[in-house]
Amino acid sequence: MAEPIQTPVTQALEAAGIPFAVRPHRRPVFTTEEAAEERGVRVSQIVKVMLAVDNQGRLLAVLIPGHRRLDLARLRQSLGDPSVRLLPAEQIAGRTGLTVGAISPVGIQRWAQVLVDEEILEEEFVAISAGVPEAGLLLRSEDLLRVVPGTLGRFSQ
Repeated sequence: MAEPIQTPVTQALEAAGIPFAVRPHRRPVFTTEEAAEERGVRVSQIVKVMLAVDNQGRLLAVLIPGHRRLDLARLRQSLGDPSVRLLPAEQIAGRTGLTVGAISPVGIQRWAQVLVDEEILEEEFVAISAGVPEAGLLLRSEDLLRVVPGTLGRFSQ
């Protein structure tokens, strides 16, 4: 029998009293489509964490539904900062210590400003990374926003 998956993300959810279900993967996943398949959910239920940086070098974490793309123009307009850009994939691990493709929104507010695409709330349940490529977590979208406070808006297309 496999050991239960426990990560800083699952520990944070437990500490906050947020109910969730672990969805172990048969293989590590690094794309939205792979994650949806392994977790048995629709791509629209996957919450992607897109990392960006503003003109002061501050990190921004933008949560968007898996079937959408980050709309940088909307994000820049919302923040009033035309210099906002995506953080290059090769810089993510160095700046955050996180693995590209296994970035969980839980806990990210400690070091990044969080912006949440309001379309996430259109799904009752969403799937997020457990913080490792070997598992995801399923929880209510409203519970996700309770544990990951952020500014709601339209940031995807």
